[in-house]
Amino acid sequence: MSHFKVDILTPSCVVAKNLGASSVLVPTERGEINLLPQHTHLMAKLDIGVLRLEDNGGKDRLFFISKGVCKVLKDRITILTASGEANTDIDLSRAQKSFEECKLRLESGDIFQEGEREKLEEKYRRAVTRLEMKKK
Repeated sequence: MSHFKVDILTPSCVVAKNLGASSVLVPTERGEINLLPQHTHLMAKLDIGVLRLEDNGGKDRLFFISKGVCKVLKDRITILTASGEANTDIDLSRAQKSFEECKLRLESGDIFQEGEREKLEEKYRRAVTRLEMKKK
């Protein structure tokens, strides 16, 4: 039986709408939160990671998400994220290319402008997360 309806939204697309879920594991800036039936209302900042959703049949569905916000209100979970995609939609070659480019640049010893290194490290984390998801 479905206890939650889950929406995963980005500025450019609807990743998932009205997915039924009995539990949801959400990566937040303070660690993972396991959302179970009758969870209290919640607002949390998201971190780059994997959102795990257990559907009605007990099967896990995985989604890549990056920075954003998670809102839990009654039986509805809304994920607003800068970027997100189902693990089945991840482009492995694109993720590998991004990983390699970021790694080379970070290891090069280049001098970065203010804030540039942090953006590159975040891009690197997104690529690593996507690659790890595709290996599962």
